[in-house]
Amino acid sequence: MTMTPRQLLDKLLVLPDAHHLEMIQPMAGTLEFVFLGFLGIAVVSTALALAHQKSNPVLARRFALAVSGKLSAWVTFGLLPLMTLAVLLGQLVSGSRFGIFPAIVKLSPLAVLGLAGLWRYRQCECRIAGTIGVLATLGFALPFVNLLEMLHWPERWPFLNPLVPNMYDVQGLVRALIFLAGAVLATGGAFLFRGFVWSESRMPVDAPERSAARIWALSLTLAGAVALPALVVWDAAILPVSAQSFPALVISAPLVVALWLAALLALAMLLNPDRGRVTLVVVLVFAGLACETTRENFIQTTALADKLALLRMQADAQFAKLQMDQEARYTSNVPLDPKAGEKIYSEKCSACHAFDHKVVGPAHKDVLPKYRGQMDKLVGFILAPQKVDPAFPAMPAQGLSRREARAVADYLLTRLAAETKGGAQ
Repeated sequence: MTMTPRQLLDKLLVLPDAHHLEMIQPMAGTLEFVFLGFLGIAVVSTALALAHQKSNPVLARRFALAVSGKLSAWVTFGLLPLMTLAVLLGQLVSGSRFGIFPAIVKLSPLAVLGLAGLWRYRQCECRIAGTIGVLATLGFALPFVNLLEMLHWPERWPFLNPLVPNMYDVQGLVRALIFLAGAVLATGGAFLFRGFVWSESRMPVDAPERSAARIWALSLTLAGAVALPALVVWDAAILPVSAQSFPALVISAPLVVALWLAALLALAMLLNPDRGRVTLVVVLVFAGLACETTRENFIQTTALADKLALLRMQADAQFAKLQMDQEARYTSNVPLDPKAGEKIYSEKCSACHAFDHKVVGPAHKDVLPKYRGQMDKLVGFILAPQKVDPAFPAMPAQGLSRREARAVADYLLTRLAAETKGGAQ
């Protein structure tokens, strides 16, 4: 049967095991912070550079350098997080009708084109490359952040068109505005860091563009630090009940405090050019952005609680089946060692059992005959023993593998046959 492209993409995803599931959410949250932060800074800094390219080329170059021009940085913070996020988010909704992985794959050419254009602009200052980069990146980012928003609404998944999930709903609007405000804020923080803190790229005191660059960086920081807390409050007010949680509410407090302090410091530095608290502003900016990413992670975890519980059950069942299949293949391909069953029996079983008399358990001569010709039944009992005779205590499970249990069963039935003078196994 021919598979559709969607089915083929879904086949690329592997159902995560239970331990992996515990790591997906924090890993995805960290990658969202890195990827969206990098994307936002790249877009806003390029747009500002394009706007000043003719009027102030030196300042335009400073804007462009808010993001490194090294190709390795664009791969490390752009392409690799995007690919990893696609897989992680696809695993997070595995088995549902929300095709987030195929949707990201379909959107990825826009992301690659956008990142390539933004990177190319930093190499040659080509306005066409920069404009294409900004437009293509925004064309990818807006539906992408809406895909993340729809992780809060599992009940809507069966009715979604993943490529344009809710871009015209109020939730989609707020999520897009949060991304843009975060991009402005991150750009201001990055510009302050690279231009006024980091020694390798710090502007000289007598640089002609220093004053204008400082005003722009502080203005961007002020605008983002004022807008983002208001949008976060708006977003919290319209969240579905199933996505609301106490941790998300708690993390909102340091977010608001950090960004309002950053806004007040930025405003004070704009009004008083001699005031210098640049490092503190940068720390507050990125602490606020980290709090927003953590808040989003808490919201997703709460909204997907039922889905994650189901995935854990599926993962445990799949792992158990895989383990049984592997043991069955091993058992069928490798002959049993006659001495292995005797050794395991003497170590695990002989303290409670004997062939010809009762110990803790009944004598084997009384209970084994019913298993003649039914080795698999005996193996099953050894692996998962059940209380049979009320006169004896229940046998505890010994933690044997299927192959070890089969070796013990083979030893017992072989010995039974020998001690009963040739009774058929």
